[in-house]
Amino acid sequence: MSSKIRVTFGSRLQQVREHFRLSQAEMAKQLSISQISLSNYETSKRFPDTNFLEKLHSLYKVDLNWLISGEGRMHNFPEGKHKEIAEK
Repeated sequence: MSSKIRVTFGSRLQQVREHFRLSQAEMAKQLSISQISLSNYETSKRFPDTNFLEKLHSLYKVDLNWLISGEGRMHNFPEGKHKEIAEK
C-alpha cells in the first residue's frame, strides 16, 4: 500500500472516531484491539488487516470504499443512528 493511501486512511479512521466522539481507548476497546494499534493505524505507522476493516464496518457502518479511497460517504445509515451505534 502506498504511503499516500496510508496517510489518508489514517486521517479518515480518525474522522470516524471523532464523529462518534470516542477516545482512542474507547474505540480500541469496542474493536477489541489495543490503543497502541489504533494509534498506529491513525498515524499510518501500520495498516490494519481485513478482520479489523470488517469489524469497523460492522460496528460503525463505515463505508470501506470511503475509508480506503476517500470516495463516497463515511457511512450510510439514517440520521441519528450513529448515536445508537456509538453507545454500544
